[in-house]
Amino acid sequence: MKPRPPTPSHRSPDYALLSGGGRIWKEATSASCAIRKGATSYSLFSLLSGSPRILYSDPEWALHPQTNLGMCWGHAGTKGHLGIFLMSTIAVSAVTLEHPLEVRVNPSSTPRDLVLLGIVEDQEQIQRLNRYYSRRSNGSTIDDLLTLRSSVVSSMDFSLREDTVAVLSAFTYDLHQSNDIQTFSVFPDMQELSLSINRIILVTMNNWGNNDHTLLCRVRVHGNRSDVAGE
Repeated sequence: MKPRPPTPSHRSPDYALLSGGGRIWKEATSASCAIRKGATSYSLFSLLSGSPRILYSDPEWALHPQTNLGMCWGHAGTKGHLGIFLMSTIAVSAVTLEHPLEVRVNPSSTPRDLVLLGIVEDQEQIQRLNRYYSRRSNGSTIDDLLTLRSSVVSSMDFSLREDTVAVLSAFTYDLHQSNDIQTFSVFPDMQELSLSINRIILVTMNNWGNNDHTLLCRVRVHGNRSDVAGE
C-alpha cells in the first residue's frame, strides 16, 4: 500500500466542479424541495431579491463555484443524499463543504453530520475493500459504518451493490467555526487502500435544527488521479 498523502486544503483541485466535467448522478440524488413561504429562508431571500417564490430545484448548484444567496441546492427534511460523477477517476483524499455566512439566512438549514461514500468498480479493488471490512468487522466503529452503509444502500431508489460501496469519511460541518469553507479528510485506512473512485454519494444525516429542509451550497472533492498516482 502507498503511504498516505498529505491532507489537502480546499485549494486542491476540485474533481466535482461542474465546469470541469463533474456532474450530478441523478439516481443517487434526493428530490429537490421548494422552500415554504413561511420559512425564514424564503422570507429573507424574497426581501433581498424581489423573487415571489424560491425553489432550490437544481442540484448542479452544489457543484458550481458561485455560492451567492439563492444558489444552493435544497432537499426536504434533515436526511438526503447527493450523487456525483467526478470529472476523473481518482483516489479520493478529502471533501470540502462551503456554506458562506452571507447565505445563512436560516443557519438551522446548514448540514451537520455527513458521510461520504465512494463506488468501487474494479473487481480486484472490490475484493480488497471487503477483505478489509471483514478483518475489522469486530470493531464497533467499523460495524457502525457497515450498518450505515447498509442503511444508505437500502434507502436508494435503484439497485446498488452494497459490496461496491466504500465508506470514505464521516464528519461534522461546524456551523460555529469562523471558517465557512471546511475540508474533511478521507479515513486513513481508505486512503491507504487507494481505491479508484469515479462516483461518490454525499449523505446528509442531519442539520442544525431545521426539520423542513437542508441546504448544500457547494461540495468539492479532492484526490489524486488514478492514471497518474500509480498503484
